[in-house]
Amino acid sequence: MSRFFSLLEKTLLPVTALISLAISLGDLSGFFRMLPSTQFSFVLLMITLLTLGTAGFIQNRCVQIGRALAPFTDKNELNTMNEMIKHIDLNLRKVWGDDYFARMGKLLQMAIEERRVEVNDFSFYFRQLLRAYPRATFLSTSALSVSHLWTNREVAQALADFIQAGGRIKQVFFVRDLEDEASVEVRVVLAHLEHIGISVQIADHPCDLKGFFFVEARRKIAWEIPIDRQGRIGTSVVTADEQTIASYAETFAALWKSDA
Repeated sequence: MSRFFSLLEKTLLPVTALISLAISLGDLSGFFRMLPSTQFSFVLLMITLLTLGTAGFIQNRCVQIGRALAPFTDKNELNTMNEMIKHIDLNLRKVWGDDYFARMGKLLQMAIEERRVEVNDFSFYFRQLLRAYPRATFLSTSALSVSHLWTNREVAQALADFIQAGGRIKQVFFVRDLEDEASVEVRVVLAHLEHIGISVQIADHPCDLKGFFFVEARRKIAWEIPIDRQGRIGTSVVTADEQTIASYAETFAALWKSDA
């Protein structure tokens, strides 16, 4: 349909000009001598306006048809995905279920349109992230509620290897009060982070905190760790959206004390 629109836009004016030229040549050759000059000019004007009006009407109808067909296009994509699922081995479909494979299409659409991907296996893909950006600098926020992510044996080793290879990690660690900061749990986590090689600064825990982030300093990629009102961790999301990444980088800059 878009090709038709493009063709119509390209040929509308040339066709109108050719019709006008043909009529003018007919007039010069005496073909239209039977008509008075004033009537001929009027006829020429009417033909031109009729041509433009007809072409405009056709284009408008084509636009309406294109909008009407849009839902069917989405339906065709859904049908295509369903057909692909039917070609998957039945034994795999019994174990994973058709919804699992249909979700893959939704994940792909999210990655293309929203530039974000949901992550279920934190440890594996976090290590992949560090390998993909060697010697980069990452800016992060954390608190006791998510400290288990960094103390995980595989993640901790990946962080240590990343830093030893030339990478840098700066982390703002949120505490609720002085008692929280002095607690054994927090001191153990802070000692662990510093032992790995992460530069840590303490900051007051925001009241409206909705999650934590791990963002590449040159604003190429960011890892989001959402939390609900009860402090429970939601599904992590890796994003390449420029505005989201810029927001995290600016938030970190406001929290980090450069003279510390």
